Amino acid sequence: SVHWAGRDNPHEQLQLECSRINQIFNQPFHVRGDSTQLLTASIGALVSTDWESLTVDDVSKGVWSAEKTARQTGKVCVYNQVLHKANQRRLKLEKELHRGLETGMVKPYFQPIVSSSGHELVGFEALARFEHPQMGMISPGEFVPVAEQSGMMSDLGNVILRESMAGLKRLTDKQPENASLYVSVNISVLQLMSEDFAGNLIRMVDGSGIARGSLRLEVTESLFVENMDHAVQQLAQLRAAGIRIALDDFGTGYSSLSYLRRLPIDVLKIDRSFVTRSHEDESNVAILRTVYDLARELSLEVVAEGIENLQELNVLNSLGPMSLQGYYFSKPLPEKMLGDFLSAWVKGNSKNASPSPDSIRSSQNRPSS
Repeated sequence: SVHWAGRDNPHEQLQLECSRINQIFNQPFHVRGDSTQLLTASIGALVSTDWESLTVDDVSKGVWSAEKTARQTGKVCVYNQVLHKANQRRLKLEKELHRGLETGMVKPYFQPIVSSSGHELVGFEALARFEHPQMGMISPGEFVPVAEQSGMMSDLGNVILRESMAGLKRLTDKQPENASLYVSVNISVLQLMSEDFAGNLIRMVDGSGIARGSLRLEVTESLFVENMDHAVQQLAQLRAAGIRIALDDFGTGYSSLSYLRRLPIDVLKIDRSFVTRSHEDESNVAILRTVYDLARELSLEVVAEGIENLQELNVLNSLGPMSLQGYYFSKPLPEKMLGDFLSAWVKGNSKNASPSPDSIRSSQNRPSS
């Protein structure tokens, strides 16, 4: 931080000083004779007209927050009231997330997965939700990064794993005819890299009362970029124990056909970006068909996610048998609404037709008993 006493326009002086620093870093640095290094600078700054009211900690935190934003945007960032409010919310959210993980405010919501043939319900994907009594429903896009940055990601993942299995157990105990349903749960790099993750998870499943085959784990391609050997070993142990492994968001990350055949996976999930408006884009249809054919050649089950309308559903149905997931069938539901959803779904299928989305949404809006 720099204090310009007596300046009429400190913001202008700050911009000039930051430009001067950037110009210095834009010049090549010569190291050990012939070696030339190019560097970039991320500059965070703080401007105040009332320095006497600020503590050293206030200044340090403000500049640090601005510098962090500068690294993300690639631009000079000046700490201001907007950043201050965002920083205060993040600190509050970190505190409340820690409390929420201990008190049940963080829980799974369940999005149904159905078969393309007959639209029979086959399972659910568990998605983390944070419902705070004062702050309301907090988006995963906001609280998941906080969990990652504050070291709570493993705790978050384990809460969702444990509560997802417990929710499925309660559901199938009430409706034994649905004992074949599974729950699919996302796991993070931090979880997978934890000590004896596979052994601990197998013991968790056995203690939950559900069959091992009733749990699926969803992993993304990023898990394998730097930790291929460890990831393969852990997932192979889980797969050998009867837990099925799904590769999520296929085609959007670090896809490599050379390593795809090495992965101990059972399911390929087609990312929603290829499904959305696929009926309007022949190139997306070609990609969908290629991914589907590849999965079938590798004897992998296919799940397509992100289906929002009948046209997208028709495109996927034209490819062949698979499982389907998306708002066209249902939004993610709290556990208390699953019973009503299942009743409506079974009632619709008993008439040899899948339930209409409108009838399902109507059942979702009714209070659960």
